[in-house]
Parts: sequence; structure tokens; C-alpha cells
Amino acid sequence: MDKFLDWFNNENRLDPVLKAAIAHFWFIIIHPFDDGNGRIGRAITDMLLAWAEGSGERFYSMSSQILAERRLYYEVLQKVQHSSGDITEWIDWFLHCLKNAMLSTENTTQKILRKAEFWK
Repeated sequence: MDKFLDWFNNENRLDPVLKAAIAHFWFIIIHPFDDGNGRIGRAITDMLLAWAEGSGERFYSMSSQILAERRLYYEVLQKVQHSSGDITEWIDWFLHCLKNAMLSTENTTQKILRKAEFWK
């Protein structure tokens, strides 16, 4: 945890979205608590993504999308955790999940706008 926290607090050269992906993976692999590691890992991810955007407000939820894709999430985590240390597959999955979170929000927003227009 000390190494993770040092990296988390001091790594500034890495793209912030990639940092969110790596931080999530690293925290989950460390698994420092008996319970709640997934929730804390998702909170870390959401916090880093908010920092990446320079905003405390986001209209998409990576945490919700991870839960929606939980079966594949666990499959990729398990596979990459027990690999040679190459986390490319994890980062690829994470970025696709992030895209899906944004698309889901876009779809929801479009539905709201259509309903608002209808009732106008």
C-alpha cells in the first residue's frame, strides 16, 4: 500500500485516464481489506476521472458501468492478474468500459431531451 500511495500521490507524467485504469487495477490486486475493495476501487477510479476532467461534476458513472459489465470485469481482472505483468488487456477493457459509460449517459440524455421536447 505504501508503494501504491506514493505512486498515486506523486505520478503526474501519466495520462490521467490511464492513471485511473492502473490505479483501479493495482488497488484491486493489492486487495487490502476483507470487504469493500471493489467499492473503494471504483471510488478511486471515479475520483481520478473527475480530476482528469478538472471538474467535480461528471454526467457518466464509470462505477455503474463496471457493475453493468461485472462478469467481463472479473474475467479480465483474473486473467491479467495471473499473467506476465502486461496489463494491456486490462487497460483496453477499462477504456472500452469508459466509452460505454459515456455512451450510456448520452443515450439517457437523448431520451430525456426527447421527452422534454414532446411535453413542450
